[in-house]
Amino acid sequence: MSNKITTIETDSFVLTKINDTNSITIEIKEGTNSFLELLKILKDNPGCNITIYNIYSYKVFNLLVALFSREEYDGTVTFNLRDSENNMDDLEKQEFLDLFNIPSYIKIRGFIQNNEQNSFSTWAHNLGNSFKEELVKHLEDSDRNLFEGQEEVINDFYKEFNKEYHEENEGKSINEIDSKILFRQIFRLMQRRFYIDRSQAIDYFTGNFARPDCPGADDPVQIYKTKKGTSDGLVHLLTLLTNNSTFGLNCVPVSGQLVSGYPHEWNEFIDENGNILHYDLTIGMEGLTEDELSKVKERYIEEEYPWVNNNRPAEAITYVFKPGIGKKEEKNKSA
Repeated sequence: MSNKITTIETDSFVLTKINDTNSITIEIKEGTNSFLELLKILKDNPGCNITIYNIYSYKVFNLLVALFSREEYDGTVTFNLRDSENNMDDLEKQEFLDLFNIPSYIKIRGFIQNNEQNSFSTWAHNLGNSFKEELVKHLEDSDRNLFEGQEEVINDFYKEFNKEYHEENEGKSINEIDSKILFRQIFRLMQRRFYIDRSQAIDYFTGNFARPDCPGADDPVQIYKTKKGTSDGLVHLLTLLTNNSTFGLNCVPVSGQLVSGYPHEWNEFIDENGNILHYDLTIGMEGLTEDELSKVKERYIEEEYPWVNNNRPAEAITYVFKPGIGKKEEKNKSA
């Protein structure tokens, strides 16, 4: 006989509990900024494992920390930051998440299992050392392993980069090199060191999507070790290797479609003046401006880090994606 499920909906969240178990899930409703009802759930369900979904803003994260920091609990509360489409869309790498007041019973789940990069992982890799140490204390075990494995890749690549470009950069430190030059050097080093293995991809044309029998082909950490993988995996490897506290570059993954109808991923590099330049390791596209990309008309954007689109100049014409529709719409922000 299956366990009955209890569902409770309030103005702030939807709670689901499988009776006769100690597991509770809570999905926060977007726009909510009052969470006092959650304290009653802790009191009424001692020892339960509670997972909170749809923490849609870094401000909500900090409000929850402030709320729970005043309470003791003998169960576990997990902040799940990876399983909702809208989770912390506003999390840029300079934003503050309160890691120092999180009670010990709270765990954080934010890293994607195949090492794909997202807003949270990018934020984490840009932390200073003391903040990284604090973050590690609160990550779930699997997330801690992912984070530390990615950090090892960054540190190893830093050594390789310095060997390759020591003479060309005349012994300059990373922060003394112009950001565009630094990114171009990393991009070209990746072109020489890594390649797309189309035999591991479902889509042979673009090299996208790892075949089921090649699960590591789109994993950037595995690609770093084997030097080959899918084009999607290389996009996320370029993001990992550049957008961190070591190199300090704004590089993010972007996905969309080619005019041929093929789904595709590439990278956006944002310079210190806020200019967005597009790079594509698959075809060797290097530094196309937004204007040049729109004139080429051979691809359009479906998904990118939200803060990238939010920070575009008001007069910019971009390609935006409407969830559920999936077709191109030219949007003039000045209109």
